[in-house]
Amino acid sequence: MWVLRWMEECGEEKAVVYSYLLSALMALGGREGGRARSDMVGEILMMVFKLKRQGCGVGFLWAPAHVGVEGKRTVDKAARASLGGDMVEVGVPFGRMECRNIINERLIQQWQQEWNEDARGRKLYDIHPIIKPGIIVSLSWIDEIKWTRLRLGHCGLASELVLVGKHRDGKCEHCGVPESVKHVLLFCPRYVGERRMLFTGLPKLGIETFSLRTLLGDGLNPKERALEIIHFLKSTGLHRRI
Repeated sequence: MWVLRWMEECGEEKAVVYSYLLSALMALGGREGGRARSDMVGEILMMVFKLKRQGCGVGFLWAPAHVGVEGKRTVDKAARASLGGDMVEVGVPFGRMECRNIINERLIQQWQQEWNEDARGRKLYDIHPIIKPGIIVSLSWIDEIKWTRLRLGHCGLASELVLVGKHRDGKCEHCGVPESVKHVLLFCPRYVGERRMLFTGLPKLGIETFSLRTLLGDGLNPKERALEIIHFLKSTGLHRRI
């Protein structure tokens, strides 16, 4: 940018600008998409347009780093020597995209800290501890409801019903321990046969260890894994209770 301004001030008729930044040259050619500073690219292109209207021809060439380029050491020596003299520091403000990315990053960090420290939503936190976009598994509407209830931990099992006065003690009738999503999926001996079938099919999806996070989290093959678990719920009769 400063070279183009110098050309405008000096009235040069022809000039070639060399750069080792291939991505910068690709951005000027419109081949970098959203990764480029659109404001700076636009300003440079406008300056090139103004120079061409003034009769100045401007070309851009890529010099692959400085490896093997004759005179590299001389240029580097001169650049280092210039550091001892008066320096001109140029402040380049952030572009809109950069500002948006910085704001988003700070918001995600703050959100993650609050999610880590909050006492609420701990059942979901156990399977989804990192703030990131969720995965849509595209099930039928009723199975989507069951899947979401499993992940949130808020469903029709005894440990949840007791919280609203709909169960006497919240315990599993078969085991005498709190009947939670974790209990019925992983431990209750009442469903040992169906669970064996579930755990036989999951390794085919790349799931080798079994926990709430590997079963209900955002891991491998989410849709296929959800279908396996929904089948488990239906085969055990838990589907209508979730």
